[in-house]
Amino acid sequence: MIHKSARELIQALVHVIVLSIIIFAVAFFFVEQKKYIGLVLLALGMLPLISLKILGHSIKATISEIVFGAFNTGLMVILAMGGFEIAGILGAVVGVAVGDALTEGFAGILEGEVIEILKKRGIREEVTPLHSSLGKMAGCLIGSGAVLIVAWLLLGI
Repeated sequence: MIHKSARELIQALVHVIVLSIIIFAVAFFFVEQKKYIGLVLLALGMLPLISLKILGHSIKATISEIVFGAFNTGLMVILAMGGFEIAGILGAVVGVAVGDALTEGFAGILEGEVIEILKKRGIREEVTPLHSSLGKMAGCLIGSGAVLIVAWLLLGI
């Protein structure tokens, strides 16, 4: 018999792997469609949340994870685009590397604050491998999609 925590870990791994394959395939199919890639990423951000609902889990239980992912990746996309504008591919890589370090710190602060707000409102966070992984996955896609939509609208990128 598999221990409950091992079963939860396996369930999270399976869901992340399956969703990763779908997200990767769809994103790269649409990557040339610059006008729509932000919307595609936003839509893909709903897949992990739909997966949670299908499994009978509350999306409210992952709000802080979603906020973390959206802020973290949204800001990192901005820094990667800025780095690319300054120094091409190497600038984008440096933008992602530095951006990831900076956004992890700031997103962590924001995540902690959201958890405190949720506690005050009686909403309990569920920190399990499944909630953490799918919440952050959804947030990352939502944040990057939103940034790319704004970049397209404002800059025509």
